[in-house]
Amino acid sequence: MSAAAASSKGVGLARPGRARVARWLLIGLVLLAAAVTGCRPAAAPSAADGPPQRILSLFPSWTEVLCALGLGDRLVGRSRHCDHPPEVTRLPVVGEGFGGSLEAILRLRPDLVVVYDRDLADRIRRLDLRALSVQAESLDEVFAAYETIARAAGVPGRGRALADRVRGEIAEASRLAAGAPRPRVLFCVDGKSGHVVGPRNFVHELLLAVGADNVAADAAGPFPVYSLEAALRKDPELILDGSGTNGAAAVPGARTFIEGLRTTTAGRRGRIVPVSEAVVTRSGPRLGEAARLLARIIHEAP
Repeated sequence: MSAAAASSKGVGLARPGRARVARWLLIGLVLLAAAVTGCRPAAAPSAADGPPQRILSLFPSWTEVLCALGLGDRLVGRSRHCDHPPEVTRLPVVGEGFGGSLEAILRLRPDLVVVYDRDLADRIRRLDLRALSVQAESLDEVFAAYETIARAAGVPGRGRALADRVRGEIAEASRLAAGAPRPRVLFCVDGKSGHVVGPRNFVHELLLAVGADNVAADAAGPFPVYSLEAALRKDPELILDGSGTNGAAAVPGARTFIEGLRTTTAGRRGRIVPVSEAVVTRSGPRLGEAARLLARIIHEAP
């Protein structure tokens, strides 16, 4: 029973004298219980109430975007994986990003919750909270996401400016790599299991932009598990390891995906290079930095 329904029923049954007093005490207890259990007697602020002042971000890339938009002081919480810029680590943690405690979200009283996952956004909206699900795979979708987040936060001009800045930084990194030989590159998102960067995603586009050929461009999805046999056939000249494993076995005696690539040109030349997953595989405002980092590694003399 909702708080409003309980209140209505209570008023209808109220009687004079002590019975009336007892009934109103019961109504007060019902309202208090509703607040504790997450039933909200009043709707959360909508877009019509003005720009949100208490923003909860549950996706690392979008947390970085909000800070880059100058809205870090409006953040009231984060997911466990939201760790940049460093000051956000002082915020309360409410979950992993694709789940988490709805009770903890309610306690922070956000008037906007920014997430990636649509199902999570739907669950949050059922609490009468305003939730924004923003999904992006390609660079164009990422730049559009900056503008979507900025509009929802009430600063639309800043979103366009951020997209233009990052787009320009990537273009500059691309110009610096122009004319250089294009090495065959394999980007391992997880060097143990063999998840790699495939086609149709912003990391693949960054590799192309800074002068590399992605050997997994023929994969079935954006971040698939790639077969070791296929990777050996492609014989990459450079292997980027975003998981930081650098071939380290998950358990003693285990053979990881990267260890199986030691016979490739990259392996023989010592060109299995760890890269920062937090920089390169996040679709936030550091994509220009990611492009410069990739260009430097890709075109470094073996």
